[in-house]
Amino acid sequence: MKTTKISLMFFILLFVFSLQAQDSLKTQEKGTFIDPRDDQTYEWVKIGNQIWMAENLNYSSGKFQFFNNDLVFWYLYNWKTACEACPNGWHLPSDSEWKELEMYLGMSQTEADKKSTWRGFDEGTKLKSVSGWDKGELQCSTHGVFIEYDAGPNVKIGTNTTGFSASPSMMLFNVPKYLYNPERLEVVYIGAFFWTSTSYFGTKAWYRELGLTDEKICSQCIEKDTYYLSIRCVKD
Repeated sequence: MKTTKISLMFFILLFVFSLQAQDSLKTQEKGTFIDPRDDQTYEWVKIGNQIWMAENLNYSSGKFQFFNNDLVFWYLYNWKTACEACPNGWHLPSDSEWKELEMYLGMSQTEADKKSTWRGFDEGTKLKSVSGWDKGELQCSTHGVFIEYDAGPNVKIGTNTTGFSASPSMMLFNVPKYLYNPERLEVVYIGAFFWTSTSYFGTKAWYRELGLTDEKICSQCIEKDTYYLSIRCVKD
């Protein structure tokens, strides 16, 4: 009987410690986790009441993999793939979750509710990394795209006070094959572009942009199927 009580107490303690381990991410300010699908390690950061990945997702369900001067790798995804790409326990943030982040950084509700424009004041600089925004190189390891960029004298360098560490990437347009015209890729813009999970009139979805020469954050929508952007996952 004594042995049974000890065993029961052991399993109760084990269960409690398991719950505490699951909640530990919520109580820390930053850290790392391993994506069990491919054993890649990602940094995360707590901003307000949200926990965000502090790196772009580099899971191979994306179509185009890029890397920069610092040999940091990430994939670009169309919207459908982006909605399913985050690791278990994480998800693609909605437009509302992005607004929560923006307002925590100081953006007013009125500004956050604006669409298809640059919003706020300097919230974008708080999300940007402190280097790489003036000039650099981006290269696609899967499709041979190579881009050099130079923002010039109007560049807006980040302060990264949040630890979000957004670095320049690109918006990529995949022009499908049509009749005798082969499939091709077009680089639309250089900057940091992140999908949201929020649709717009069925065929489009909202995204966020951090520009090379802007301190604000842009909220805009584009076609889901033919455009490819980066992903930042947020904790469930």
